[in-house]
Amino acid sequence: MARKSNPRPVRKNGCGDGTSLHESPHKNTAWKGIWASFAVVLTCVSGIANMVHISTLFENDRHFSHLSNLEREMTFRTEMGLYYSYYKTLVEAPSIVEGVYSLIYDNRTEYPDVINTMSRFNLYPELVMATTFRAYRDIAERLDLSTRTCWIVYRGDNLPDAESCEGLGDPPNFYVTAVFLWNGLVSAGLFVYGWILSGSLFSGLITVLCFFYNHGDSTRVQWTPPLRESFAYPLFLWQMLITTLVLRRGGGSQSYAAITVLTVAFHLCWQFAQFALLTQCVALFACLLLQQVSLSRLRSLLTLHLIALIIAHVLLFRNEMLLTSLYASFLLSAIAVLLIFALYSQKFEKQQVSTVGTFILIMSIMTHIFGIFCCPN
Repeated sequence: MARKSNPRPVRKNGCGDGTSLHESPHKNTAWKGIWASFAVVLTCVSGIANMVHISTLFENDRHFSHLSNLEREMTFRTEMGLYYSYYKTLVEAPSIVEGVYSLIYDNRTEYPDVINTMSRFNLYPELVMATTFRAYRDIAERLDLSTRTCWIVYRGDNLPDAESCEGLGDPPNFYVTAVFLWNGLVSAGLFVYGWILSGSLFSGLITVLCFFYNHGDSTRVQWTPPLRESFAYPLFLWQMLITTLVLRRGGGSQSYAAITVLTVAFHLCWQFAQFALLTQCVALFACLLLQQVSLSRLRSLLTLHLIALIIAHVLLFRNEMLLTSLYASFLLSAIAVLLIFALYSQKFEKQQVSTVGTFILIMSIMTHIFGIFCCPN
């Protein structure tokens, strides 16, 4: 007859769990810390790789470092030159306040009319960069630090010699360097996106590699640094990332605050941000119809969008384009419909098909009504 063996008793540690005294209670925590540090390193490497890549492509295409400042400014064709001219105005103004005043009351862009270019062209990126450049230049002067190196470039073929300067103390170099540094957040965000959605660092690396493989179709910042999407796209990518985390794990005050701030900044950087955000809101609403997101969570996210829209409207000096957009009318309609259906949540669960049709019908009617209200013309 087989003898029944008694299991070896396990002595509990001071934490009260069932781990052996021979095992460190902080072992898993230490490994998680090392793993998280490794993920941060890979995120930084992904961002730096994209920054170096786009700056190299730009230099190889324009030979930017060998041009005079006048020639550098001429490389910014079409509306790129317009945006850069406002940055130059802010840099060369006696003070940043006077520079902002000249942009708010601009009589050169649409002469003889006076327009607010800060509101018309979303010039907050230029304001931030010009303020940063002036601060950097002033600090360097006080510390007696050299911020740029200049030399004479002999170009031959009966062309005149040109003075060319390199370094962050040169306004054009500072401008493009800031843009390329900012767009390092794109590949860094894509790595974090792939990592969090799959739970694997390897998936994050695959995401970044796919981005570089399709780099020419994924971004054009290497050819057009001053365009609005060069500043807006990194913000939108991180806003989508945090929105995804809220949908997946739920959100707290910090997550909601981050979504609001990023959405406001997205509006301030790009006049067409409303169309991308409208697409996002429609996708979120579709998730509700497919019962992939709760009604209360969707209502919270759409409310954040509405708050961000109002804040951006104020910061853009009451820009009418935001309030008269389909995005604004959709938000008002969607929130109103969600408030109505919150009273009938149980009925919504039992009669899904008919309620989906009712949702779509009411949304169409209310969007049209709010569209007429917001866009009387």
